[in-house]
Amino acid sequence: MCDKGSVAKEKLGAEVKYGHCLEVICKDADVQLHWPSFDELYAQVSHGIILHDGCKKYKLDKNTNCNWWLVGPKCLSIAWIDDTRYWRWITINESGETWFVAELLQVSWFDMRAKISATALSSRVVYDAIFIIMLADRASGWEVPVSIELKRPNGCKIESKVSLQGVKRGEWVEIVVGDFIVDNCSCESGGEIEVSMYQHGGHWKRGLHCKGVEFRPRGSCVA
Repeated sequence: MCDKGSVAKEKLGAEVKYGHCLEVICKDADVQLHWPSFDELYAQVSHGIILHDGCKKYKLDKNTNCNWWLVGPKCLSIAWIDDTRYWRWITINESGETWFVAELLQVSWFDMRAKISATALSSRVVYDAIFIIMLADRASGWEVPVSIELKRPNGCKIESKVSLQGVKRGEWVEIVVGDFIVDNCSCESGGEIEVSMYQHGGHWKRGLHCKGVEFRPRGSCVA
């Protein structure tokens, strides 16, 4: 949680220097944030902080000085995720952090969706929305391309199809859904960005692992 005793000016300074709407974002942090020490805070947020009980990761991207996010599968809407006949949860450890990963056992109706508030993203910068997935060696049923879709806050959609059949097995791969720009100055409201990956055919699919959806800033923010 954030230190409520911090001075407003110090917080405002961190907002300008260390990321859009940082004060609002850190209210959901799973660790104590280093207000008001700017140097310590910068080191902390540029390394990344875990939020929402471990299902999201926020980071201030050093290359762009913009907000970066990973929305883990615990925060995704996944069809049949609570039925152990079709999905199960496993954990992985990366750089000292433990993550839940959704493993597909078998399903015919495949549907994963993620949402993020536009206010959590830096304004006037191009973002890529990316599914992070892995196909196991035993994966099957991916001959038919999956649909991927990105919906912007104004309702505009980007839709396409991608084949997972030729994806290298046993390694995390990035499936870029599309790019977008948000133009929000407020930290309170600004709509949502929604991304999805689905294949509703009647055949069975197996062996997909989902690490989450990354919202990655591509370029420097525009003042």
